[in-house]
Amino acid sequence: MVESSLVDERAREHTPSAEARLRDLFAALIGESAVDARFVDASRQAVVGVAGLPFAAPVVGRLLRDPEVFACLSQLWREGGSLLARLEGEAVAVYVAKDQVEGGASREGDPHPSPLPGGEGARPPEGEGVRLPLPLGEGRGEGALLRTELPRHLADGVAAVLREVPTWAGTLDEQGRHVIDLRSPSPGPHFFTNVLLGNRLGYPRALQTTPKSVVDRLGRGSFRAHAATQVLATRWDMRPEENGFPANRQFYLVEAGRRVFYSADPQDANVAWAQAVHGQNQTAITYRTHCGLEIERTIFLLPYEEGLPLATEVQTLRVANHSQAPRHLRLVATGMFGAAAPGGLQQDVVYTTVGMQGRVLRHADGSIAAVSPHYHPTWTHEDARFYAMVVHAGERTFYPTEFGTSYNEFVGEGTLEHPEGLAALSNQLARKGPGFFALAAPLDLPPGGTARADTFTSLVSEQPDGGRGEELLRPQVEQLLGRFAAAEAVDCARAANDDFFDRYRRHLEVRSDEAQFDAFVNRNLPFQVLYQTFVSRSFDQTQKGYREIGFREIQDLFASLPSFIAMGQQGFARDLLKEWASQVFELGYAYHNFYWRGKEPGEYSDDALWLVQAAAIYLNLTGDLAFLDETCEVAGTGPAQRRTIYQTLQAILRYSGELSIGKHGLP
Repeated sequence: MVESSLVDERAREHTPSAEARLRDLFAALIGESAVDARFVDASRQAVVGVAGLPFAAPVVGRLLRDPEVFACLSQLWREGGSLLARLEGEAVAVYVAKDQVEGGASREGDPHPSPLPGGEGARPPEGEGVRLPLPLGEGRGEGALLRTELPRHLADGVAAVLREVPTWAGTLDEQGRHVIDLRSPSPGPHFFTNVLLGNRLGYPRALQTTPKSVVDRLGRGSFRAHAATQVLATRWDMRPEENGFPANRQFYLVEAGRRVFYSADPQDANVAWAQAVHGQNQTAITYRTHCGLEIERTIFLLPYEEGLPLATEVQTLRVANHSQAPRHLRLVATGMFGAAAPGGLQQDVVYTTVGMQGRVLRHADGSIAAVSPHYHPTWTHEDARFYAMVVHAGERTFYPTEFGTSYNEFVGEGTLEHPEGLAALSNQLARKGPGFFALAAPLDLPPGGTARADTFTSLVSEQPDGGRGEELLRPQVEQLLGRFAAAEAVDCARAANDDFFDRYRRHLEVRSDEAQFDAFVNRNLPFQVLYQTFVSRSFDQTQKGYREIGFREIQDLFASLPSFIAMGQQGFARDLLKEWASQVFELGYAYHNFYWRGKEPGEYSDDALWLVQAAAIYLNLTGDLAFLDETCEVAGTGPAQRRTIYQTLQAILRYSGELSIGKHGLP
C-alpha cells in the first residue's frame, strides 16, 4: 500500500469546532455565555468569535459582512492569532490570543501567567497585555491575551450589532404570532418559516385534497394542492432547506422604468423598515421605504367553496403613498408553476420542458384574466394551474395589462433582484417551459392614496369528483374572479379561516402567569396539530418530492380528534377513520401508503395497529358505539365487498397479533 502524508478528516468523525477552540482560548472571558465563532483558515487553529450572547446566533458572519470591519479584524488575526469580541457596558472590547514561541517565552516577554484582575469575566486594564494559562496545543506552551482597540467608528458599529442580537430571533406577541425584523440574520433556513392550511372539511377526500403552503419571512416557498401536487414550484435540488422557487410570491414596484422596491430585498437602500408577522394560518409582511411608500402583503389559503378551484392561495398587496407627490407605479408580480410531470425532471428535462407552453386567458377588453401553463400530454390534463390578479385603485377595479411567461426573457443577463426585462414585460407566450409567470398592472397613487391587488394562485383538478382540469379551467377562473371581484369578499374569506381555527383551538385553554407560554399553547400548538393532521410526514422547507399518506399518519389524529369533536365535527372525524379503514385488506394487513390508490400492502405488519388506537380514542370521546357497526370497503376488492369497522379492527388484531409476528411474538 502506498503511504500518504495526507490527513483524512470527515464531518461525522471527531473534528475540532470553532466554538470549542474559542472557549479554550478565552475561557476566562467567556464563562457560560453563548458564543459564535469560525475558523479563519483551513488549518483550524486560529478563530474569530463573539461572546456574551443571549443565545447562539450568526454574529460573526454579520460583522464580517462589513468590508471595513473585515479588513480591520483580518489584519489582527493575521498578525496575532485568535480574536474575541464582546460587549463591556456600552463599548465593544476585542481580545487577541497570541501563541507563545517555542520554549515557553511569550511574545510579550513575560513567561509567567498571572490571573485576570477582578476574577473571571473582568475587564483587563486599558492597553495592558494580560497573561493567562491557555491550552494552545501539545508542546506549544502558554499564551497571552491582549486587549486591543478598534478605530472608534468601527467599534461603535460592532457594538451596535452586538446590542441588536437579542432582537434577532423576533418576538411572540399576545396572540402567539412570530414578529420578525426582515433585516436581521437568520440562524438557519427553517427558523423564520410559517405553514398555511386550506379547509375542505365537509367535502370528499379531505385528507388527500386539503391544500397547504410553506412561507418564509420574505414570502418565498411553495404551495401544494391535493396529495403531493405542487401548484407553486419547489426547487428540485439536493438542498432540503430551500423549498420554493425564489420567484414565488414576489413582486416589484417600478417607477419611470426603474425598480424602486423588490419584496425579497429588505436590505435595499430604499427600505427604511421591514417586518414579517407569522400568525396562525396567515403571514403578513410590511415594508416602509425612504421614498414614502408603505407596502403590506398578507398570504393565506382560501377555504374551499363548491364550484371554485380545488386549491387557491391568496396574496393581498396593499400600497400606500405617504409622500407629497403623486406616484405612477407598475406592480410586477412573479412566480413559478409546479411541474405537471415531476418524474420527467429526473428522466428527461428537455422533453418535459418542450412539452410545456405558456397560455393566457384574456377578457374581451384585452386585460388578463389569468396566465396558465399548458402541458401537452393528455394524461397530465387532470390538473391545470393558473395565476390571476384583481387590482383596486380608487373607485376602479381592473385586471393586469402585461404578462410574461419566460424566465430567461424576464431575467436576461440580470438577476431576480434586478431583472433585465422588468421595465416592460414581453407579452409573448413561451413555447417551452418551465412555468414561469409575471403579471403587471399600473398603480397610480395620489398623495395619501392607496391601491390594493389580490392575487390568486390556483389549481383546477379532476380530483376527487372527476372532470378534467383542462375542461374546468376557464369556467372556474371566471367563477373565482366573479366570487372575489370585491376586496371585501377576500377579507371575509380570511375572517372565515380565523373563525374556524378559533373554534378548533377552544377545546382546551391554559392560563398561567406566563403570557407567552399561554399564547403558544393556546394558539400555536393547536394549529400545528391541525396542520399535521392533513400533511404526509413533513411539508415545510424539507419536503420537495412525492410522499404519500400512510398509516403512521394516523397518530396525528390522536391529538386532533378531541378538538374536531369538541367543535362539532364528529362526522368528519368518523369519515377520516373510515377512510383509513378502507385501506385494510380482508386478512388484516393494510396498504403501507396511499393517496387515491394504495401501494406496498402488508409490507409492515404493525401499520394498521395505529387505526385501532385511533378508533379507541374516538369511542372514548364520543360514546358512539354505533360507529363500530358502520361498513367500509375491504381494500383490494373494490366497492362491492364491505364489512363493519368492528370486523376490520378484529382482522387487524388477528393479523398483527397472531399471523405476522416475529420470534418474540411481536408484529
